[in-house]
Amino acid sequence: MVKNLALLWLSLAVLPMTTFIILTINMWHRVTYGRKKHHAKLPGALRKTILVTGVSAAKGLTIARLFHRAGHTVIGADFHSLSPGSVSTAIGKYYRLPAPEKTRISNGEDVEDAPYTLELLRIVREQNVDLWIPASEPASAVQDALVRDMMESQTCARPVQLRAKHVRTLSGKDSFMRYTRNLELPTPDTELVRSKADVIDFLTQRGGLNASSCQNIGASSKRYILRPVGDTATAPTGSMPLLPLASERETIQCIEDMPLLEGDEYIMQEHLQGHEFLTHALVVRGRVRAFVACPSSETAMHYQTLPQESPFSRFMLNFTQTIADEEGPEFTGHIGFTFMAKSWSGGDSKHEDVHVYPIKCHPSVQIPAIFFRDTPELVGEYLSVLDSSGPHRPEEEDGEDGDNSLVLYPQNPKTYYWMGQDLMRYLFAPTAEKISGDPRDVVFLGGNVASLIDHVRNWKDPVFETWDPWPWWWLYHVYWPTQVARNLFWGKWHRGEVSLREVFQ
Repeated sequence: MVKNLALLWLSLAVLPMTTFIILTINMWHRVTYGRKKHHAKLPGALRKTILVTGVSAAKGLTIARLFHRAGHTVIGADFHSLSPGSVSTAIGKYYRLPAPEKTRISNGEDVEDAPYTLELLRIVREQNVDLWIPASEPASAVQDALVRDMMESQTCARPVQLRAKHVRTLSGKDSFMRYTRNLELPTPDTELVRSKADVIDFLTQRGGLNASSCQNIGASSKRYILRPVGDTATAPTGSMPLLPLASERETIQCIEDMPLLEGDEYIMQEHLQGHEFLTHALVVRGRVRAFVACPSSETAMHYQTLPQESPFSRFMLNFTQTIADEEGPEFTGHIGFTFMAKSWSGGDSKHEDVHVYPIKCHPSVQIPAIFFRDTPELVGEYLSVLDSSGPHRPEEEDGEDGDNSLVLYPQNPKTYYWMGQDLMRYLFAPTAEKISGDPRDVVFLGGNVASLIDHVRNWKDPVFETWDPWPWWWLYHVYWPTQVARNLFWGKWHRGEVSLREVFQ
């Protein structure tokens, strides 16, 4: 209750100041660039109509803005009526979509008559859409894949979306690990389990039920964690300890206390210690057209790219291309991975030993897509989907093992942060703790303020653009206050994902 009210009060307290700033920026931009359009003007024959779904999040908004600046007509759609994308200058018309029917999808039922499917097809026909780019949250990837086949057969639009068979295989934790093992790619030790007895057998086969016995046989470096496989499975991962524990009795008691449900599936997976990385790639007909990798930063929400010449970046690109090669010409869409690197030093040395393992596959647009904000060439890579005669760059076919030098990387990538997240982390939360009695050193608070000022001056908020400032204002004064107010009366939450516009309850 107090947390919700405090956030609502903060939004109202800074509303006059932020409104004045945004109005000033908007007026300044109109006066300065009023006669100079911030987007290209294309002849009618070259102008395409692009449907981007998922414009509530920065990644979808980034793609929509790129097409707008290139002179194309952009239609936006999302599940939220108060989406920040709905007030974007880049979006000519906005539609609210029904939520995907996850239960029907997980049960394998036909979704041809689902409201989400029918509304998407209606928008495509009504707006004469040429290209559909789904950038919604990963949970809707399966239904987006099911819509793909219908869209291709019933309309003239071309979807940038993997097929359902690819999404199901790659998004499943167990099926993805089997898939990578079959390709002889590096994979953490993983096995499907359906019961507590399976968990005990799994640990017994790998050295025993106590950490000391594992150490005696040389397996001390390997410990395991339980992860749910399906969306409907209970997910105890956040509170689960690494197994085995110090003694066999403690391990068995821990397993007995696990909230495993009959009929659900889980995996026992080797826990890898190291640095986590995220990747995002656009694949067209089995070739990676655009790629970026960055260290994961879920807590701080600060993102910076890995240099493309980094051995870690090259490894992750080659991994992505190996999967695209395996699936061939029908493999078109977005794909990203979560990797764990054991030996990354935090620098960009070209001579580091690379020990990288895939943890999860995301067959959808991922947050690193924001790095393409200043890379207009990405639009051309997307439009190559419309060229059904063959690859956009035929010279690729002459390269050995696919010439990765032709892959598009972000140009002059910035370090990204979310201002709302940083205000809470560096200013409001520490100040509140100090006032409530937590002894905070004034020097420490001053350092936080200095860091915040440095981020505002030198980093970029992916939602904010001087020529399109209102989505940023809308995010913090309409969208998030509405979400917080709703949870004030109808639910509890423990974390808000600023980049994805999600509240975790």
